[in-house]
Amino acid sequence: MKQLYFLIVFILITNSSFSQNVIFTDPNFKQLFIKPWYDTNNDGEISLTEALNITGISESTNFGITDLTGIASMPNLTSLVLRNNPVSAPVNLTSNTQLTTLTLHGSIPALNITGLHTLSHIDVNGNFSILDTSSKSLLKNLSIISPELLTIDITGSPILRKVNIGQSKITTLNTTQNPLLEDLSLSSNKLNNIDLTQNSLLVDLNLSLNNLTSLDVSQNPLLKTLYVASNPVGTIDTSGNPALEKISVSNTGITSLNLQLNPLLKAVGASDNNFTNGIDLSNLPLLEEVVVTRGNLKSIDFKNNPKLQIVTIFHNYISQIDVSNLPELRNFSGSNNVYTSIDFSNNPNLTYVSLLNNQNLKYINLKNGNNHKIQLQPYHLERLDNLLGICIDDPNSHFGSLVKSAVSSSVIITSNCALSLNDINKTDAFSLYPNPIINEVYIKTDYNLKSFEIYDQSGQLIKKDTFKQDSNIVTMESFLSGIYFIKITTDHGTQHAKIIKK
Repeated sequence: MKQLYFLIVFILITNSSFSQNVIFTDPNFKQLFIKPWYDTNNDGEISLTEALNITGISESTNFGITDLTGIASMPNLTSLVLRNNPVSAPVNLTSNTQLTTLTLHGSIPALNITGLHTLSHIDVNGNFSILDTSSKSLLKNLSIISPELLTIDITGSPILRKVNIGQSKITTLNTTQNPLLEDLSLSSNKLNNIDLTQNSLLVDLNLSLNNLTSLDVSQNPLLKTLYVASNPVGTIDTSGNPALEKISVSNTGITSLNLQLNPLLKAVGASDNNFTNGIDLSNLPLLEEVVVTRGNLKSIDFKNNPKLQIVTIFHNYISQIDVSNLPELRNFSGSNNVYTSIDFSNNPNLTYVSLLNNQNLKYINLKNGNNHKIQLQPYHLERLDNLLGICIDDPNSHFGSLVKSAVSSSVIITSNCALSLNDINKTDAFSLYPNPIINEVYIKTDYNLKSFEIYDQSGQLIKKDTFKQDSNIVTMESFLSGIYFIKITTDHGTQHAKIIKK
């Protein structure tokens, strides 16, 4: 009988002990708290009393935590920051009424934060369809990424300053009760409309990848960033945004863009639109980056944009391009256009050039004194079927070898820029025949022939002479078989051509 008594007492004491400890479902989550400053009696458990002292959780290391069961026993928790862990169980934080900061990333199927009125910062990722953000009067920052989210209410957060909601199914968001809002990012949702007329302090706005058919930013005079790409808005009026520094209106169906009242712009993105009448950048002296690809552009003028560093204009119909006034130019991507020449000699900071598939391109001047800075890949100069010559700093340099490997062997690679560029835009009626030649080549032109110069592939001058009266013949009988470059001067300018000597 005595032994039975002690056994019953032992069981009661043991059960009492267990009942006073926090119950964790996930041992990885429990392990966060088996620290001397939490587990004060060093028994490998967290008692309910010890849990009262836990006021903050901050962890960015992936410990494989999937379940936060046990967190309800930490009523004094004010900050929960848990990143990079595969949390996949529903999370209920309704007992953590002192929370002010919540950062929780994972594939959470449900997240309950109802009644947490002290929250000022929410940053959550998951797969939940509902999140109760109502009555969060102290909320200043809100970030939600959840593909299943259907709706969100921020009307009860009057001091909200930053909102980021992405990759969700929300179709609208009421921001009329958030007059202090400065940063609004709603990219990759299903938005059909949004009213920003009450957000006069808005500075950064990202509405890319939605279903907006119109947008009014006339009441947002402090706006610096405007991204509305991939929305069928059709038109955009930025005349009321004098502080604008960055704009992206790609794939919006617009056919014109008036930026005359946005002189502080530093970046313009307007690809995948129909700008057959061009785009005017003349009043943008601070412009640093322009991206207009697949825009049906026939011309573009950079003469008033001396700060430009990045130019991306591939897949257009630009017939002439002048970058001589861009000393800070670093990146130029101009593939698939129709210009016949391009001159980078005034661009000493150039590090990237791509001219792929410019079928009309004949001459390139890359002699800028800093060819060693250019990170050239062979495909950057592919499919230039009519290319005749490239002028570079040193044909015998490493960069010269890269250029030679990228283009046809018939292209002249030289450091003598007299062979190229400056006169190519003149359009004299001009032809050579026969070509290839045996000994003589005949020049056909509508103008008076004056002189000629013949260079080999290294750029060395081989022969020069003047044309006798009424003569149109150039003799190359003594020349070795190979490829040569001829410069013809008429009374209307100069022309260049490639000659193949059999």
